[in-house]
Amino acid sequence: METSELRPLIRHITTACFIVIAYLSGMRVGEVLNLRRGCVTRDPKLDLIFLSGHQLKTTPQRAERSPATIPWVINAQGAQAIAILEDLAPSATLFPFGHFGTANWLRSPRTRTKNSLADDVHAFITWFNTTIADTVDHPTIGEDEHGPITGVRLRRTLAWHIVRRPGGTIAGANQYGHLFTRMTHGYAGQADAGFLDEITFEQFLLRTEQLHDDHQRLTRREHVSGPAADTYRHRVREGQRFNGVTLTSAAQANTALSNPDLQIHHGALLTCVWRPETAACQAPTNDENGPVWARCRLNCSNIAYTERDITELRNHVTKLRTDLDLQVLPLPLHRRLHERLTEHDRAIHAHESTRP
Repeated sequence: METSELRPLIRHITTACFIVIAYLSGMRVGEVLNLRRGCVTRDPKLDLIFLSGHQLKTTPQRAERSPATIPWVINAQGAQAIAILEDLAPSATLFPFGHFGTANWLRSPRTRTKNSLADDVHAFITWFNTTIADTVDHPTIGEDEHGPITGVRLRRTLAWHIVRRPGGTIAGANQYGHLFTRMTHGYAGQADAGFLDEITFEQFLLRTEQLHDDHQRLTRREHVSGPAADTYRHRVREGQRFNGVTLTSAAQANTALSNPDLQIHHGALLTCVWRPETAACQAPTNDENGPVWARCRLNCSNIAYTERDITELRNHVTKLRTDLDLQVLPLPLHRRLHERLTEHDRAIHAHESTRP
């Protein structure tokens, strides 16, 4: 490889590392660009990877990086991206100012700017589409109808995907659910990183969008069954009378989310019309503000079944019947699947038998 080819390649690798770190950590653009060598630490007992750096929006006591102020929990891919940058960067700054091999890149104490990073992202997309995509049999990166793809959008995009993946923090096998679990249940949930505010706003937006969709479906006479069907219909109709407010802070979004008329949570196979006093998933020692899907019980009085739920339930029943036909299943698991299949069949039958 010629030296003239190496410089743009290093630029694209650095940009790719930025995208991985920013997208999978929820950090702000400036916080990523200000990362320094040695910012990653690991805790083998907790099985967590910590990332510390200079926080842009925090108190003076937490502004400087130290082992006592660790605001982010990242995954292995983010840590690997930082390791690559540590091998490439000539100084303590992981994103040096200027292009690879220039005097600024070698000696300037400054870091890259948001404007130069935007140019880097654009150049990376062009390079990937023209050079890499066909080689690795990967689809090209298309143009976004909402505008140019920039680093600033990565943080909100991550929040959008985390909130809108089914199963919430319980979806450990799902990459977004797994990230959310580590961020909120690890040290990041206690730090002033600000990413949880993005989660709150996305949760509120999702809840209101779902409420509007629910109301439209009820207007078209969607059938709803289950012990909480009447409460579901009441909340959806009452929710349409909500006049709206201007949200300027995460605290206001949290207050709006506590509105009882918004406590409708759509799961993978059922809808939870949340009421903590009657929730079967509510543990005596916990004070949850929503359903805990991992502890969901099919005999709970908060359950409602929409037509959408029944469609998914039928598909799930078909898969369960296929699994039951397998001869290699252990007897306890076979019994458990049979019990679950019976419960689902009962719900489907009740839904159809109560249809007007």
